[in-house]
Parts: sequence; C-alpha cells; structure tokens
Amino acid sequence: MRRSGQGGKFLLAGVAAIGTAALWNGQHSVGALLLAVPSCYLLVRAFIFGSKRLVERRRYNAITISDVDNMNGWGFERYVAMLLTRQGYKATTTPGSRDMGVDIVACKGRVRLAVQCKRQGDPVDRRAIGDVVAGARHWKCNAVMVVTNSSFARAALELAEANEVELVDRKLLGEWIVAFGK
Repeated sequence: MRRSGQGGKFLLAGVAAIGTAALWNGQHSVGALLLAVPSCYLLVRAFIFGSKRLVERRRYNAITISDVDNMNGWGFERYVAMLLTRQGYKATTTPGSRDMGVDIVACKGRVRLAVQCKRQGDPVDRRAIGDVVAGARHWKCNAVMVVTNSSFARAALELAEANEVELVDRKLLGEWIVAFGK
C-alpha cells in the first residue's frame, strides 16, 4: 500500500510535539505557542483529510463489476482514472463539455494516453473509437484506449485494430477491479 503524504504528517507531528512539550514544561514563551497551536491545527486537519481519502479508497476497493454497471458516467470516469492511477499512471479527467471524445488523459513515462470511458449495456460501436482517436490528437496523446463495462461491436474491433487502440472490455475491466482491491 502506498502511503503518500505520510512523511509530511510525521514531520508536522514532531513540530507539534516539540511546541506542546515546551508549553507543558512551563516554557510559556511566544515561540512555543507559535509552534504548538498552528502545528496541532494542521496535524488534525491533515489526519481528517487523510482519513477521508482512506475511506474513499476502501470504498473503491470494495467495488464489483456489477457496482460499475450502476455508476453514472462521471463516476465511471473517475473510477477508471483511479484504476489507471493504481497502474502507475498520473490520470486526470477532462472537463465534461468540450472533451473532444477523451474522458481521461493518463501519463506514464513517455506514454500520454487518451481514454474514452463507455459505461453502457450495449456493445460499444465504432463511433467511440473514432471519437477518441480524433480527440487524442487534440490532447497531444500518443496512445489511445477505450474502457467499457460492456463489449465491443465487430466494427469497433476492426477500427480499433486499424488505429492501434487498446480496448478494455468487461472481462479485462473486471480483472483491473480485482487487482485494485488487493
């Protein structure tokens, strides 16, 4: 499990402890007060926001493929971005309007990936492939992916192969979800 931000919390806790110890030892100096009060506030704040992230991460770890079927489109995009982040990408969702067919831009090394997310019951058609291929150029991406909780129509498979688009269907998405929960 990655523990980003933990070092800063421990440093802050140390500063707060020094200031608090100075106050308890009868050194009611302005310096001790200036160390203790803001540091304690920031420490409490950091742990509160950290625990909110932990709760969200645990909630996402418990998701199943059937939970994905019940998500709205925006929630699905955020979840796929988290799955990509877990795979080592720095993933960012694009603005809802004027996204040019790209829902997520994910970067890892020299790869800049344009991702379109399709949460739907029917097979994804070729239009989704064409949209993300065109949008990838707008977002200056050098790789393209479409992720769905469904499957892909034959025409979508053919267009994806011709344009080197990576396809993530329901089965592969399920594997990602299982790996995310570990």
